[in-house]
Amino acid sequence: MTDLECIEFREANTSDAIRLTEIAFAAKLHWNYPKEYYEIWHDEMTITEAYISNNQVYLAVCCDEILGFSSVVEVINPTYVREVYIKKGFWLDHLFIDPQYLNKGIGTKIIEYTRKLCHEKGILELMIFVEPFARGFYDKIGAKFMYETLTSIQGRMLPVYCLPVSKNKKQ
Repeated sequence: MTDLECIEFREANTSDAIRLTEIAFAAKLHWNYPKEYYEIWHDEMTITEAYISNNQVYLAVCCDEILGFSSVVEVINPTYVREVYIKKGFWLDHLFIDPQYLNKGIGTKIIEYTRKLCHEKGILELMIFVEPFARGFYDKIGAKFMYETLTSIQGRMLPVYCLPVSKNKKQ
């Protein structure tokens, strides 16, 4: 699958939860983290029917196969989750690509689609907890590094980026 023209986007259905969880874990496994990390990440990477119902979850699909997905969540009140500070606003909570489709431009297509939908909803920017191995991707799409924060893994830091929804917006 290299033809990006076949990609269509749709909102996730609750029936997609199991497949999205499989993609999330497969994508994270691609980075060869220690097994114990996945136990810690289990809850935050499991996509439930309730998560899909309560958030904006979008799929990239080709020939009825889910290639990847993104989700946008709104944080109403600033909060701490396991020592990680989450500020008020909109967050790109997940962006996962099935590893067999990595490096084919699908992530960029998903970001373009997510930006378009956010723009239509009046969302100006998305905050992102960035996978350290994916920093180059986020730099390439115009996200700006803001700061680093602690993660649910003791002693591990995670970069936080801000992605302007409009590509032309000056930061």
